[in-house]
Amino acid sequence: MATPITITTDARRFESEDNCLAAAGRELAEALGLDGWDLHVAWGDPGRETITAQVYEDTFDAADLPPAWRRPSTTAENITHHQLAALRAEARQAGDREQVALCDRALAGDAAAIDACAEAIASAQAMIR
Repeated sequence: MATPITITTDARRFESEDNCLAAAGRELAEALGLDGWDLHVAWGDPGRETITAQVYEDTFDAADLPPAWRRPSTTAENITHHQLAALRAEARQAGDREQVALCDRALAGDAAAIDACAEAIASAQAMIR
């Protein structure tokens, strides 16, 4: 199953465009070789200072992500159920029973376990940036 990720960029980069969101989507699709794909480009905040796009990790090579686009680090506030389940599956496949148990607690809503899982994911993300 494809893992959705949200990436962001500074909206000021597109302020000269008639349609900032469309321009951002075109730039990203071209860079990633995803012309014709719906990238779910949207404003990232109420002040329209950032633009976000939702893409799927298995549809492009992370090295092709334009430098102006970035993946926000995973935190306890933005971690998704999907990320927790994926971490659990990877831990299970690796035979890491302790991490599986931690993920089970996080999936059940344990705040400390959610924090620990978010930290593990953020550490892994930092290694591939």
